[in-house]
Amino acid sequence: MIKRKYIYLLFILLTWGNVAVAQNINWEGIIKLLSTQLNSTEILIRVCTVLLIIFSLFFLGFFTTLMIARSKHRNEDAYRKDIKEKYELLLTGIIFNDEDEMQTDEWKSSKKRVVEHFKKRYLRKRINKKYLRDHIVLLHKNFAGTAADVLRNLYIDLKLDKEAMRELNSPDWGTQANAIKELAQLNIIEAKKKIKSRTFHENQILRLEAQVATIAMENDDPFSFLGKDKNHLTEWHQINLSKIIDTIDRERLPLFSRWFNSKNNSIVEFCIKMTLQYDQFESIPDLTELLNHKSQNIVGEAARTLGEFAATESQPMLLKVYRNATIPIKRKILTALGKCGTHELVPFLQQQLVQNEISIAMEAGKALRLLGDEGIQVLKDQTNSMLYGVGDICKHLLDERI
Repeated sequence: MIKRKYIYLLFILLTWGNVAVAQNINWEGIIKLLSTQLNSTEILIRVCTVLLIIFSLFFLGFFTTLMIARSKHRNEDAYRKDIKEKYELLLTGIIFNDEDEMQTDEWKSSKKRVVEHFKKRYLRKRINKKYLRDHIVLLHKNFAGTAADVLRNLYIDLKLDKEAMRELNSPDWGTQANAIKELAQLNIIEAKKKIKSRTFHENQILRLEAQVATIAMENDDPFSFLGKDKNHLTEWHQINLSKIIDTIDRERLPLFSRWFNSKNNSIVEFCIKMTLQYDQFESIPDLTELLNHKSQNIVGEAARTLGEFAATESQPMLLKVYRNATIPIKRKILTALGKCGTHELVPFLQQQLVQNEISIAMEAGKALRLLGDEGIQVLKDQTNSMLYGVGDICKHLLDERI
């Protein structure tokens, strides 16, 4: 094998160098000498010794680095614990007082001295400010009334809001999202414009935090971003938005039908869900118009909402769009017709009951049952039907235990 390698080397030398000179060299002797040296036990021992030393140095370096990192983390944890205890003393002394006592000049003067002391001793380092911010935010989350106001004022007095505002320009999206959450919780009005500019951000988490913060902080048209957001609203995003919407005053809620003409289908779907969640019955005409939408998902959501609203006036349009709808949307329309339809629908639903598609037949049967005695009589008449599955569906739906 070794000889073969040297033959390759000889070939290269013959190609690149002077062929005449190369032929005068005793290549066979050179190859024999190198082969002897490589098979020498002494050389192998030296190589192994060098490798052992190298690996030992690597191990010592790794072990030393590990010990230094462990010691550093231990010291950081001890420091964090110590500084947080000092912050707890500061915050406890400020917020756990009677409201009447907080209004006295003596208390205000004492507070000012304590704050100045902490500024000089404990807030020179950025990490200390971060610890204090985290502690104030945590306490503010768990307090209300005067105590929450005191914490907010202290946060501003210590200029901690400036630290959070600087983090809005961080290249890290996670840092920006946390800063938005913090500024929104403490209602830092100066941050509203910057936060609002991030309601269309490409990063989903940052965009969500900005939208949630805008809804919580903005008094003038807090939902305006719905008309401009071109990003897809995932189910997770919609759930989080609906949670924050549920916490605000109902008087601040807009008519969500305002965004039914959005080109962003996910926005339209979300607004239909909000229309249903907050019983905005005045949007029934707009929901009926949405039955003509190009998106089958939107047609299905509109039909479901019209059914829940018992919008009898939408019955003709529901029947019209049923013809060209996909099977999943047909099922939703049949469910809606059962909730908002009249006895005039019985013949139509009877036709759907005897269809070959079992899922359609099931939904038609459920709708007939919801229509009352006339629909129930149709189910009874079909219990002995010879059509596949129809009899079983009727018997199942007539079971009083259901």
